[in-house]
Amino acid sequence: MILEQQVSVASAQAAFDRLVVAIGAPTPPGFLTLDDVQLRATGFSRQKAGYARDLATALLDGFDLDALAGLSDDVVRAELVRHRGIGRWTADVYLTMCLLRPDVWPHGDQALATAAMEVADLP
Repeated sequence: MILEQQVSVASAQAAFDRLVVAIGAPTPPGFLTLDDVQLRATGFSRQKAGYARDLATALLDGFDLDALAGLSDDVVRAELVRHRGIGRWTADVYLTMCLLRPDVWPHGDQALATAAMEVADLP
């Protein structure tokens, strides 16, 4: 979800695809093998590379994404936003897309709000 922050879905997907070419299926140890130049070549900004490295390290240190599935939305948000580079929007997108929580709306996502209005044929 870090890659999707403030970019188009197509841009995030292209960067993810380049990451897969570089390391295969993304894993924390695999991600941490890449240096700054390699991460820039895949499409990570310096800032996003740092955030993703921090998250990869947290996962290796025991942060368990699978355990989040059994927690309330508010607790999941709190657990996620403890990590540098993960804010409310990213936590809400994780809840919506990864944990399939139907009652979560990514806070401040104007593109999603506009798309929903178009689908519902609202002005």
